[in-house]
Amino acid sequence: MRSSTTTRERVGLCWDCQHKRVVSTAKGSTFFLCGRSITEPGYAKYPALPVFRCAGYEGEVTGETPIGS
Repeated sequence: MRSSTTTRERVGLCWDCQHKRVVSTAKGSTFFLCGRSITEPGYAKYPALPVFRCAGYEGEVTGETPIGS
């Protein structure tokens, strides 16, 4: 039986991090590559998911103005 958790819950912070690169294989697997790992060896290339804490996390830029700005 499959859990009812969402993809976002299964992936964690990587889901909307601006450093992630989604890698899909021909067999249908999907991996989240950490772009920071390319220049900063302290980051795992393919972190174990879900990621709940990450010093390098930066949310994706949406172009929206925050409320109150």
